[in-house]
Amino acid sequence: MAGNYLIKMFGICEEITGKTELQITVTEEMNSENLIKLLKEEYPDLGKIDSLGLAVNHRYIQEPTDIKPDDEIALIPPVSGG
Repeated sequence: MAGNYLIKMFGICEEITGKTELQITVTEEMNSENLIKLLKEEYPDLGKIDSLGLAVNHRYIQEPTDIKPDDEIALIPPVSGG
C-alpha cells in the first residue's frame, strides 16, 4: 500500500543510516522485498550485511510479505551471542 512507512533501525543498521528510525514515503504498493531493496539503494552499506532481517508487527519475515503504512517495521542486523 502506498503511504508513509516508519522503519526502526537496530545495531549496525542504525550506525549505517545514522538514525534510530527512518520514515519513507512511497507511491506504489510495498512489500518486504521492495522495502529492503529501496533501503539498500538509499544506503548501499546495508547491502554489505549478509543476513539482514526484517520484522513486521513483531514477527520476523522469511518470505515476501505485503506491508502497510501502519505496520510496525524493524530492520534487524545479524545477531550473535555467546
